[in-house]
Amino acid sequence: VQRNAMRAWSGDGTFRANLEADADVAGKLGAPKIAELFDLDHALRHVPAILERALGPS
Repeated sequence: VQRNAMRAWSGDGTFRANLEADADVAGKLGAPKIAELFDLDHALRHVPAILERALGPS
């Protein structure tokens, strides 16, 4: 995983694309799991409630 992050950091592709193209990572996780890990819906699911709490109802 780190080698793919370093490649992306140096401008060689995106982290996700590098992971998907890496036989070691793709072989262990598979494309569906990699896609799930990059799905922002899980990370952002509470944003509306947080904004309402911080700013009040819209």
